[in-house]
Amino acid sequence: MKKISSLFFSILVLFSLFPPIAGASFSDVSATHEHYAAIQWMEARGVVQGYPDGTFRPDQTVTRAESLKIILSATGVDLTTVLPPEVNPYSDVSEQDWFYSNVLKATTLQWVKGYENGEFHPSQTINWAEALKIISIGYHLETPPATENPYPDVDQQFWFAPYVAYAKARNYLSARNDGALHPEYAMTRGELIELMYRFALTKESGFTPFDIDTNWLTSINSSGNYSVKIPFSWSKVEIDSTHWVLWAPDLTNGQTSWTRTYPNSASVSLTVDPNTDKLSTADYFNKVMHTLQWEGTVTNSTLLLYKETETETLRDLYFALPNGTFLIGQASVGHGALGDQLFQEVVAIQESFSYSEQAGTETAEEAIEKARTLIQVDGQGKTAISLFSDALMIETDTIGIGTGPVDYYYSAWADVTLKYERSYDILLDLEEGQTTAF
Repeated sequence: MKKISSLFFSILVLFSLFPPIAGASFSDVSATHEHYAAIQWMEARGVVQGYPDGTFRPDQTVTRAESLKIILSATGVDLTTVLPPEVNPYSDVSEQDWFYSNVLKATTLQWVKGYENGEFHPSQTINWAEALKIISIGYHLETPPATENPYPDVDQQFWFAPYVAYAKARNYLSARNDGALHPEYAMTRGELIELMYRFALTKESGFTPFDIDTNWLTSINSSGNYSVKIPFSWSKVEIDSTHWVLWAPDLTNGQTSWTRTYPNSASVSLTVDPNTDKLSTADYFNKVMHTLQWEGTVTNSTLLLYKETETETLRDLYFALPNGTFLIGQASVGHGALGDQLFQEVVAIQESFSYSEQAGTETAEEAIEKARTLIQVDGQGKTAISLFSDALMIETDTIGIGTGPVDYYYSAWADVTLKYERSYDILLDLEEGQTTAF
């Protein structure tokens, strides 16, 4: 239902902290990792590199010195000029330190300043509030005063509230399980790269809001003939072959089941109505609206129903599939501090619903030939992938062909790899065997 907007990127001239390591992936960052796309995107542009052992260590905290290297590089600041020692105001930063030029450059640009005792504390971890301020200044952003509290733990009068409000409004930030930001928390390498990636990715469009589902993984239900994108923080519960429940549990309140909606939880129940009465789409939608009596919006292929209760928001989407059945996505969102963010995720999930043709009883050879007829056909990429019920994504090229990420799916059943471009839902090509070299 939704196509990701095409993004064209100008290549930045960037410098890396360590010598490049061969390959574009790290042993501890799989293609299903939450920060995979961001790390790959930044690594490809020379902003970050991994460690000599081939790892990236996304969960390792970032120091003040390390964060400056990343932010300076990502924003395109010239780091080749060596500043003389006499401009160094810090007693704990010397010319022999690898971060000397970075710290002095950021200081002369007035991005950072030291402590009253004349120290910079380069080995101290950086927190979310500090990072947001430096990034905002680095991109020369206009961050007006916050007009309301961006998060329960961020008062609009706090010095960092304008930076938080700006980033939240553009989907650069996500609250934690309790609905709070916790700006005092130390950032990890993965978190900082994800934050920088979202700023950098939207820079060309004037820092427009980031599409939160940009890098979510797609799950295909071959039995139900549908596909859906799932947030990284959500779980998928398979009730039966066509009935899935997507669930964001309320960890703060100890929720253990999706069957009840908690204050900070959300769920989307996906079922397929076979439409045994063979109703037309219009008649089917009229029947549903007459039965429920909810507020609704109708298009040629969808019916959206909405209802508020004291404890939850209900949002149901009925999607007419080309085979005459109806995909039903019934969502519930609690009214806790995390409610607004969860509701936004629910909307993105429902807008990602797509029809996926079932492979049926075709042989592998027949499936391959059918897939070949769909190569380079807009809007038919997921349909082609659905011909191979065992297809698994084995790699993502985040640079792609200039219009967004390209995914590689491998089917062991057919022994074939499919090259898929997300933005226009296109099968670019396919090759025999498991390979990404095409």
